[in-house]
Amino acid sequence: MTLAGIELRYLVNKISSETKDYYVSNIYGVNKDSILFKLHHPEKPDIFLMMSTSGIWITSKKIEQLEPNRLVKRLRNDLLRLKIKKIEQIGSERIAYLT
Repeated sequence: MTLAGIELRYLVNKISSETKDYYVSNIYGVNKDSILFKLHHPEKPDIFLMMSTSGIWITSKKIEQLEPNRLVKRLRNDLLRLKIKKIEQIGSERIAYLT
């Protein structure tokens, strides 16, 4: 089941407000289609942001790796310790942009 643009808009707005000013402290591969970002904030508890081909959500639980993900090494090199300013959706696209 895929998300419609309107459903993604709700998720993006909610997740953007909850992850604002967090830093990427680690990145884990769950399977070939899913990546788990560990987010850290100096004054708030750490959270996990799960990004998958089927959706995006916040969790407090670390999800164990089921199979290797070749993208993780590259993402760690490029994104570790970066600050999340916002997550947005352009129009009704089913794509979320993290900046």
